[in-house]
Amino acid sequence: MVDFLAKEGLVPSKDAGRAVIEAVKGFYEEKLRETGEVSLSGIGKLKVVKRSSRRMRHPTTKEVFELPEGEEIRASVSKTFKEAVLREVRDPSP
Repeated sequence: MVDFLAKEGLVPSKDAGRAVIEAVKGFYEEKLRETGEVSLSGIGKLKVVKRSSRRMRHPTTKEVFELPEGEEIRASVSKTFKEAVLREVRDPSP
């Protein structure tokens, strides 16, 4: 993304592009902590959800253990964004 911003001339240098990305990332981290949900206009939503505890099996040792409850971030993609991306994948134009 930084390369894209610099190449398109949207920022004067790659360092400025990195700064923009870090600022946007910081903004969304703060909003997720405050509200638990953030909307990415035209892309979708990020949401903090509670995950219940569950039993897991270690793939190598086969040991069964309890994974404690916690929180995780789930993403949902908007219908228009998904259709635009999948249309390009299914029907790439030259």
